[in-house]
Amino acid sequence: MKYLAHFTFDESNHSKHGYFTMLLSAENTEAAVLALRQKIMAIRTGSDAFNDLDEIYLDDIIEIDDFPKSPVITRFESMDLADQSTLSSNPIDQEGLHVFHWWPKGKEGEYARDKYNIEPFMRWH
Repeated sequence: MKYLAHFTFDESNHSKHGYFTMLLSAENTEAAVLALRQKIMAIRTGSDAFNDLDEIYLDDIIEIDDFPKSPVITRFESMDLADQSTLSSNPIDQEGLHVFHWWPKGKEGEYARDKYNIEPFMRWH
C-alpha cells in the first residue's frame, strides 16, 4: 500500500510551529507508522534538520488504494493569525483513500469523547 502522512511540529521551545509530509510504501498501516518513526529518528540522528524540534505530531496517515483519477485535496488547514487556532480537514473528498488518525497506545477510543488531549508522536525535550 501507499501512504501519505501529515505531521505538525513545535520547535525552538514552542516558539515556532511547522508542518511536513512523508510518502512511503508499506505492507500495512502499522508497518507504515513504524517506518515513519524510524525515518524521523534517522533524520534526527544523521543531520541537523530536526535539531530545534521539541515535539512531532502525526496528524493523520492516508492509505492510498488507487491513485485518484481526479484531484483530491489531502490536507486543508485554516489558521486564525490572532490566536493561532487552526481548523483542518483531511481529506475533503476520499476517492480511493482511507484516513487514519494516530493515537498513542491505549488511547485509540478516546477520539469519540471529544475531549482528547493531543499527545506527541515523538518528543525530545
